[in-house]
Amino acid sequence: MFTLDKSALTQVREAGDEPYTRALSVGETMTLPDGQGSLTFDGVSRFANFQVAYDPGKELSLLAAVMLLVGLTTSLCVRRRRTWVRVTRLDETGPGGLSTVEIAGLSLTRRTPPTPKRTLFG
Repeated sequence: MFTLDKSALTQVREAGDEPYTRALSVGETMTLPDGQGSLTFDGVSRFANFQVAYDPGKELSLLAAVMLLVGLTTSLCVRRRRTWVRVTRLDETGPGGLSTVEIAGLSLTRRTPPTPKRTLFG
């Protein structure tokens, strides 16, 4: 970035002690009074770019990313198990007969022994 040291400069003034000002369009040249030179307005460089965009899929992408992180975190925190369920009918006499339901689970990380549970439903 360039800066101009204005400490040794003097402002060009018109008669009546007013600052010498003129509006220039691109490509115009103005001559300064008392033969002090001329100024040419060559153009303006664009220094900022603004963009307004509409992205309809960003909410869906955010939701998918959050669900992915929740699923990954859950899979890393929950112990893996293999579960079995066995239903055995005790009374074959009708539709409202007695049955036993056996549920067994086995931890795949081998931290705890398997714990079968038996429940009787009527």
